[in-house]
Amino acid sequence: MNRARFRIPDRSPDRPKVPAVRALVENYYAKPENGAGGCCHIVLDDCNLKDADVRWTLENCEKSGDGDGAEIMRLMLQMTSSQRRRVVRRS
Repeated sequence: MNRARFRIPDRSPDRPKVPAVRALVENYYAKPENGAGGCCHIVLDDCNLKDADVRWTLENCEKSGDGDGAEIMRLMLQMTSSQRRRVVRRS
């Protein structure tokens, strides 16, 4: 019997939902200082969605005093990679 060769991510079933996080991202972009993605541009604009990228961006937001960006990154860390892609995808 062949076994699947992938790892199921250990993400909580109570993880944040895409529409809720996407709404936060839209509000984040609406701020004048965040038109180009602010401190989160590495994740939100450049689509670097790996855990390490999101963690680095979270640390950068915290150092820069960007509380809204930090909250978005905390939520994204709880999401699957598929959810993250849907959050940053432009309509």
